[in-house]
Amino acid sequence: MEQRWFVVHTFPKHEKKVSDILTSLGVEAFLPLQSVWRQWSDRRKKITVPLFPNYLFVLLPKTELNKVLNIPGVIRYLSCGGEPSEIPLNDIQFIKTATSHDFELCSHLVKGDDIQIIDGPFRGLIGVLQWTAGKKRIAVLIKVISKVIIIEAEPYQIVNLSKALVA
Repeated sequence: MEQRWFVVHTFPKHEKKVSDILTSLGVEAFLPLQSVWRQWSDRRKKITVPLFPNYLFVLLPKTELNKVLNIPGVIRYLSCGGEPSEIPLNDIQFIKTATSHDFELCSHLVKGDDIQIIDGPFRGLIGVLQWTAGKKRIAVLIKVISKVIIIEAEPYQIVNLSKALVA
């Protein structure tokens, strides 16, 4: 049976627990994490939190989807038209690459041109250019996960697909 990536919606702060249970059951689970600084009244500390709060990626055959729904802390699958949405392997690989490099996450930016990164650690990424800052800093909207990731890229590493399609 062919395995596919799906997104599981969990209760708040249950991502790690669900991931551990899935792993113990032999299901490959991917919980992307990011480091953030948190301020308390008496201290400031860098902590690791889920990149996508309340979400977790799982790799399994479609025939075994119900197995995951019975795990405590799981609410449902992210779906479209009543069917669990499959996440392309390229998107999972991009998220793995992004979380292994320094990046900054933003959530509210204005859409721009379709772009593709053609060189560097983010090679193959297709997204929507949100804005640029200087010569190396760009914000790219990843459509499948509806998040914006700010990365550093040289101008030669980017192809503007919108203009390429018009020409």
